[in-house]
Amino acid sequence: MPQLRRHVLVAIIGAVLAAALGVGVWLLWPATAAPPAPTNAVVVRKPADPGEQARIAAVAELAERLPAAVARGDTSVWSAATRERFADLSATLPTGSTVTVDRATWRRTGAVASVEVTVAGGDQAPRRYTLVVVHEDGTWRVSGTFRLEQP
Repeated sequence: MPQLRRHVLVAIIGAVLAAALGVGVWLLWPATAAPPAPTNAVVVRKPADPGEQARIAAVAELAERLPAAVARGDTSVWSAATRERFADLSATLPTGSTVTVDRATWRRTGAVASVEVTVAGGDQAPRRYTLVVVHEDGTWRVSGTFRLEQP
């Protein structure tokens, strides 16, 4: 009988060790699920997102008054960084020119946004630009522009 008891004890110890090993492997095995999304992910807002229409309207108003602001030499429409490198834009935005905003192209990430605009007027053909704006001191200001190729 003592031999049987010894075999049962060895079997129980072996089962406990196998179970512990199985639990250890299960806990340490790499997960096959997708990793969680990073918390610092960049979120790009589009026109249909909540609250964006009001931002687009404010930037459209800013863009539409750019030619008059440039004609007056009003630099308050520029961001602080842009004012430091301000150049004469009267050739780009001659008196009487208009700026039309394509609201469907609005993209915003935090305090920086972009939208495509068309500048018309003067003796030049209409030109398309990406207008980059920043929300600074409670208002949208122009940070820069990029000329787009004509379609």
